[in-house]
Amino acid sequence: MVPPVRNVTLEIAGAASWKNASAEALARAKRPLLVLDYDGTLAEIAPTPEQAKPTREVIALLESAIAAGITVAIVSGRDAPTLQKWLGHLPIHLVSEHGGAHRKPGGVFVDRVKTESLTWFPAARAILTEAVAKAAGAMLETKRFSFSFHYRNVAAEVGEKVVSGLALRLREQLPETVELHHGKKVLEVRPTGVHKGVALVDLAAHTRADFVLAAGDDRTDEDMFAHAPRGTWTLKIGAGETNARARLDSVTELRGFLLEIISARRVMREKKLHG
Repeated sequence: MVPPVRNVTLEIAGAASWKNASAEALARAKRPLLVLDYDGTLAEIAPTPEQAKPTREVIALLESAIAAGITVAIVSGRDAPTLQKWLGHLPIHLVSEHGGAHRKPGGVFVDRVKTESLTWFPAARAILTEAVAKAAGAMLETKRFSFSFHYRNVAAEVGEKVVSGLALRLREQLPETVELHHGKKVLEVRPTGVHKGVALVDLAAHTRADFVLAAGDDRTDEDMFAHAPRGTWTLKIGAGETNARARLDSVTELRGFLLEIISARRVMREKKLHG
């Protein structure tokens, strides 16, 4: 029997024993897969994107999962160079721009989007750049396949007004092959059909996982929860409506929960090893 998971306040959507049941399932799995969003899930949201680089605590958590025989995947809105710089030394899957590119452990990023289809990029950049100039504190993050308009540091009444007008203008001037996604103080502009749900399904199939736990905090992570293969353990971090099966209040609680279930798996593996 796997030791009960304690010291975690988990809001259950379904069985009251969700946390212990997930620990039990992970401990017994032959090919477990852990799929994590980065910002707001594995790491705290920072005032600016570059300030959210992983701490030693984050790296240690990922290393403990790897050591316990768990395949780890980071599925993020971040661009490939940033993920490679921060986490590329680890033998894990890295999925950038919500599924735009994928790097297998030890490999290189492979595009999932055809760059020749990005004919809308110049028009989108011009509109977004103009919006940045109108909102003090706003920042435009230009990636390989997408844009992120950050307005966390913009006065609330100004930010919401600018984003509302910006979204309207983008919808009017960009083709149907482009989608807008509203996140936590960020507006994402990316190709239609590129989302974390597709990435999760591909990862589960590629790894032939017999246990999948997916965690995320933002609206973009709802695509993971909505498209997750049957039996996936889905976990929402923070407040808000969700399709996930359970919820944790914070990044800190998620880290504690993951350490508990990873430890439970390690204990069971050691028992089997030593008879």
